[in-house]
Amino acid sequence: MTDTDEHIKRALDYPYERPAHSYLLDGEHVSQLHAWEREENRIPVLACGSNAAPEQLIRKFQNHQNRRIPVTAGKLKDFVSVYSPHVAGYGSIPATIMPLPGVTTTCHVTWLTEDQLVHMHSTEAVGSAYRYSELQDIHLICDMTGTHSRIHAYVGRRGVLKLNGSYVGLAAIPIEGTHEQLTLMDQAAVQAATTDAINHYHDINRFVKNNLELSSRQKTIEAMKPHAAPYPPFSENIIHDKKKHD
Repeated sequence: MTDTDEHIKRALDYPYERPAHSYLLDGEHVSQLHAWEREENRIPVLACGSNAAPEQLIRKFQNHQNRRIPVTAGKLKDFVSVYSPHVAGYGSIPATIMPLPGVTTTCHVTWLTEDQLVHMHSTEAVGSAYRYSELQDIHLICDMTGTHSRIHAYVGRRGVLKLNGSYVGLAAIPIEGTHEQLTLMDQAAVQAATTDAINHYHDINRFVKNNLELSSRQKTIEAMKPHAAPYPPFSENIIHDKKKHD
């Protein structure tokens, strides 16, 4: 497999395989977490996309001095993981979190130390692609830590992707319930639907390859703007966002 093939595979495998259960990541070792007492120095951060996957966390923290991260499984009521109307540097159309009554999404929570959180901000392009917020007045049931009414999260700054009148949810992340305005797609399907929507009439492998290059990716993101929808109302305390701090 060539380097280009590897890059395309990484893009189309998003959001990557994640355990259904809680786990402990220690370096590159992943073990099921059967019991864990909350550590006061760790901040809970919702993982609604690839940050729930050991593969992605290993990649993000491979050069970080502290590579031990507890990750707990949970269910978040009246929210769903949907695609953001932009392309990540590695070619995937990534996730954001959106309120949607009647739908409960499976999710994970990463428990990060302050230095891990700073590093995670850099991998999430906070201030550019995402803002770091506290979701409030929520109902999150989390393995080992119980019910949460608030949780930190990365929220896409460009709104949510909407194609043919529907929000586009991540088919790889199980949900309970349905909604007439929600369509589920895997990464290959959303890439194909996006190429159709923005009139890029070539195959998705070429689309991904082109978007690995910065100027092409910027053009794609610009072309996706007409397919960006605002978030439905929800209670959000923005902690770190470029516009808030300019």
